[in-house]
Amino acid sequence: MPDTVPDIMPDNDHRHEQHGAHENDRADDVGRPYPNPQTDSALFARIDAALIERLDDYGYRHTQGTAAMARTLAEIYGTDPDAAYLAALLHDWDRCVSWPVLIERARARGMDITDEVLASPAILHAHTGADDVARTFPEIPDDVIDAIRRHTVGVADMRDLDKIIYVADMIEPTRTNPAIDNLREMVGTVDLDALFVQAYQRSMMHLVLKQKVMHPETTAVWNALMLRLNPPGRENPNLKA
Repeated sequence: MPDTVPDIMPDNDHRHEQHGAHENDRADDVGRPYPNPQTDSALFARIDAALIERLDDYGYRHTQGTAAMARTLAEIYGTDPDAAYLAALLHDWDRCVSWPVLIERARARGMDITDEVLASPAILHAHTGADDVARTFPEIPDDVIDAIRRHTVGVADMRDLDKIIYVADMIEPTRTNPAIDNLREMVGTVDLDALFVQAYQRSMMHLVLKQKVMHPETTAVWNALMLRLNPPGRENPNLKA
């Protein structure tokens, strides 16, 4: 949903997954429990202090709302609630960084700064933020870092945790636009894939209606979703003679 219109689609307005600059030397997370506020209070105190320092008032409230919503979605859809809460809490780590600084940091990390990216530099905060979170909190598992990185455009093979962060970012309580009320009403009544498709579709339609540039990865994510839900060879009544 773009930072310029926080009540409509801040940052998931235009989601972009840039490969590279990922921290690959982090510890193996297999079998490790995810940090949570009860057992890892010192870590969460550090995170909260950092968020208060890094974010404006709206950004902090949005982050808290997204974290609570992500935990709820995870409980409904069978994903680890602690992982969802942690990823959502940190997803906007670089949200308040200026666009020139985001571009500079992204270039320093070897990201490809295309015209499509320059048309919406705010999408870079997911990538620079994920990298900085990984360095600042090396105890945080890689799938949580990936979910932070993927909360703007996403990737073709989104995991359940990634989808939950994407949707939670869009429907958390500080979002007041009525256009997303029906998306909130769908929670628990449809499966996670269907919920994510509806959320992603809204982001794409927002770009189209506002006549904004759409990054190629956006169409790649959408096509992957449609091919998975409607694979070639499945009977399509619309194609009957």
